[in-house]
Amino acid sequence: MRTAITKSRAKGINTSASVALQEREKRSRLSLENAREQARKKTLHEKVGRLVLIEWLDSYGCSAEWQPLEGCDPAPMKCRSVGWLVGDRKDCKVIVPHISQDGHPGIPVQGCGDMTIPSSAILRVVDLTYGKVRQIN
Repeated sequence: MRTAITKSRAKGINTSASVALQEREKRSRLSLENAREQARKKTLHEKVGRLVLIEWLDSYGCSAEWQPLEGCDPAPMKCRSVGWLVGDRKDCKVIVPHISQDGHPGIPVQGCGDMTIPSSAILRVVDLTYGKVRQIN
């Protein structure tokens, strides 16, 4: 059918099938352009999540050699991690501290250093704000 439509276009014949195909192509092109424009308009927060500080409890120790057990002073270690919250589930949160340039032509935002923290270990989550970025030379 596409061949027949192409031939009818070449002859200048305006069939209902060719008009319908042209309309579909136009809607598809507009839809794609609209999606690209919406992606450009999204803020960094909408693309990768909120910037947060998470305070959480971790285990520590792991001695490399045998040692006496008396005098052991156990206590959980409080840690702080900062990153963009890319996963927020009931059982865990995932943050990414390093993200690539926003708005780079042809390359979507990427992240490195993701860390999953179990919800049971989280003491608190603090939303961080960032304003105008200063350029450092």
